[in-house]
Amino acid sequence: MNPEINTPDELGNTEHHFHPHPYPPFPPCPRGPVGPQGPQGPKGPAGSMDNTAECFAYAQLAHVLAQLISYYPTSTLFVFLKGISPWWISGVPYQLYVSSEGTYGGLFILNSSGYVAIPISAITALQFDTGAVYNPAITYLSKPDFPQGCDTNIITAIYDYVATLTGEVLFDTGSNVHSTGPIYLNKYGIIVQADALGNDPAWIPVLPITAIAPQDTAAKNPTSVETGKPPTRIQAY
Repeated sequence: MNPEINTPDELGNTEHHFHPHPYPPFPPCPRGPVGPQGPQGPKGPAGSMDNTAECFAYAQLAHVLAQLISYYPTSTLFVFLKGISPWWISGVPYQLYVSSEGTYGGLFILNSSGYVAIPISAITALQFDTGAVYNPAITYLSKPDFPQGCDTNIITAIYDYVATLTGEVLFDTGSNVHSTGPIYLNKYGIIVQADALGNDPAWIPVLPITAIAPQDTAAKNPTSVETGKPPTRIQAY
């Protein structure tokens, strides 16, 4: 007999390969109550860009600006800008404005016969009125481990290259600004120019730098032809 097929026997009964339970089926059990929810696990770390080289450079600048407010509360500060109109604004350092969501200040406010707020991303250089002396109490942020990226390549290259320079150095920065003098301090994100005694210090954020030219009197300064126009289709207006 083929076990896969039910066939009737001689009494007409069908042969089955399964046997029903002799008792009636039990009703399904009701579902029990849901237990209390367990405690929520710890939240994973939020993504942060503060340790990228570019954001660190802005944090370094903000850190310095806050100290200039504290250490030079009555001195006139010239803030040089990326644009050509205006290309500088002067006033007494007043406030570093931090937004409700900010981790450090994003606006630098000068008191200049009224308050002027300057985005720190627009600042190319800073220098006090003649006669200021560098305050050795000023501190700088320590370099974190930068993630790999184009900003890390540029900012670390500037730091390493400037560390090799001696004597007078010219920095072109922004659209219309340049500063010449010896290197007083070389930090990640910012450079200070002053003489050996710290006289007339200038702070140069590295992000807006457009050229670095050691001043070798025996060689032609590559930026000394600014008054002429190159024989190219690209021209400055």
